[in-house]
Amino acid sequence: MTIAIAMASCLDDPDCISGTTNFVNIKFYNIQTSAVDSVTVSSVRIVGSDSILVENDTIVSIILPLNPKTNESTYVFNTEYGLDTVIFSYATNSRIISEDCGIDILFTGLDYLRSDFDSTSVINREVLSETITEDVQIFN
Repeated sequence: MTIAIAMASCLDDPDCISGTTNFVNIKFYNIQTSAVDSVTVSSVRIVGSDSILVENDTIVSIILPLNPKTNESTYVFNTEYGLDTVIFSYATNSRIISEDCGIDILFTGLDYLRSDFDSTSVINREVLSETITEDVQIFN
């Protein structure tokens, strides 16, 4: 019982809370008006995984997980416009939060290697915080 309390107290320790994230925030825009726009998707999936992140929905933004074990993540969007692939590249760096709390992974240098959308723009190259609401702009 003492061990469970010690573990819980470490998790509640403000020094153990990480402010970083492994999610990239994407917002969609109309290419002609540059206004925020919605996209109807049949599915959004991660290549190399059976996971479907979104299915049969209309979205204006999406949060996609980056894989900390690689320096690239590939996503396929099945939209009203057809199949669109986006490949993101990034660097991962580890830092020790503390001896008791373990490590934290930082995602920096975010860029796209390929995008089948009309236009893609990375506006935030360091995926460091969940409070950032837009890392990438995609125009249709």
